Amino acid sequence: MPSVPKLRPSLAEAIDIPLWLERDRETPWADRAHRDRTIGREFATRSSSPVERVMHWWQVIAPDPIESEPGKGLARLLRRLAPIMIGAGALSGTGLAAAVLRYDGSDPINILMAFGLLVMLPMMFLIVSLALPLWSSSSVGGETNLGHIVLGFLKRKHPAFDEFFAAHHADQARDRLLRWRFMLSSQQFGFAFSVAALAALMVKAGFSDLAFAWSTTLTIEAHHVHDAVVVIARPWSSWLPGAVPDLSLIEHSRYFRLKTDPGELSAAALTAWWRFLALSIFCYGVVPRACALVVALLKAGAAERTLLLAHPEVRALLDRLESPEIASTSTSAERPAAAPEARASMFDGIAAGDVIIIWNGAAATGPPSAEAIVIEAGGERTPDDDREALSRIPPDVKGVVRVITKAWEPPLLELHDYLSALRQHVGERSIVVQPLGEAQAPPDPNDVAVWRASLSGLDDPAVYVQ
Repeated sequence: MPSVPKLRPSLAEAIDIPLWLERDRETPWADRAHRDRTIGREFATRSSSPVERVMHWWQVIAPDPIESEPGKGLARLLRRLAPIMIGAGALSGTGLAAAVLRYDGSDPINILMAFGLLVMLPMMFLIVSLALPLWSSSSVGGETNLGHIVLGFLKRKHPAFDEFFAAHHADQARDRLLRWRFMLSSQQFGFAFSVAALAALMVKAGFSDLAFAWSTTLTIEAHHVHDAVVVIARPWSSWLPGAVPDLSLIEHSRYFRLKTDPGELSAAALTAWWRFLALSIFCYGVVPRACALVVALLKAGAAERTLLLAHPEVRALLDRLESPEIASTSTSAERPAAAPEARASMFDGIAAGDVIIIWNGAAATGPPSAEAIVIEAGGERTPDDDREALSRIPPDVKGVVRVITKAWEPPLLELHDYLSALRQHVGERSIVVQPLGEAQAPPDPNDVAVWRASLSGLDDPAVYVQ
């Protein structure tokens, strides 16, 4: 039996596989169940993770690549965004550093201004960027935040974004992915900015003379500045004490523009400030941004895998990969739609231990002779009656939990509440909602679409429509 290599989905696959499965709903369920169960047995996927099972199945299916797939288009757009953000950050860092470090030999460079613009300002933006994963379009003010505006623009200009949001992915998983991708872009910009600013400083210091002093209108004593410098320089003071300005340098490098010289120190002595500034940019700009960049990369990858598993059709696929053989192997093409056996196909695959919940009298006849647990719920029964009936379901149920409903009746909040209570009772087990047409005939596809749209509001990929 072939081994199971470690597989990880790309962003394009995390988007396109669920969309392919949505189109695959046109294939009769019995055919899909037989196909996927065969693949599940062939690769012995039960011992692997859910993501690996899906990716193995995708390798076997091997559909023809389509360049216009939304996932490929979205991934291509995000790949183009990375060099744009890095280039913009590098240009911004270089330009700001060149402006701040401009020195013509007359007035020295104000170290307070340089530190504020090249160290403090990027740190403030870093702190703001760390809050991006906590912000979503559903947050307070979400309709007016910058991310929502950017998404609106992208959805109008790029069809891939619009198709991505039209899919039945869980909103929380999709929102999480976009937030981490936005954070990743932010860290790419910030990291490139700090690296470019540090590089510009090193080039300036290496190929020209820079004289630093400090100047402020505020009443600040030199020893207060020294105390702040000591705190800032703690990361490197023990192994590079020469990059920590001492009190004497700080006292004599205070500069007032009404004076003709910056103090008693020589211009060569004033250049000692540049090492302090360089290490500050490195320790408080480059290093934190690099750490945030790595975290954003890892979290974005995890969000892509979560996005794949957060789609109801992917959860249905995982159930089919481990499902028992269906009771009837004939396909819908071999059976007339009006035949009694076609109506009975809704119970194909029922096995001992499965749970069948008949909602509001949806099925006139129960399942075949399988030893399934059958429960009546909804309709004229009270919520207390429904909760009491749930006690008949073993908490450690191993089978499939299937809810039979009337396709032509719109899904109401009463059913949503029941499904939420059912979820708490059965844990992480899949809950399969199966709408039936009149006289237990196959349901109208438009009715099924209504049910799928309604259940997507539960934001629970383990509740799906068969």
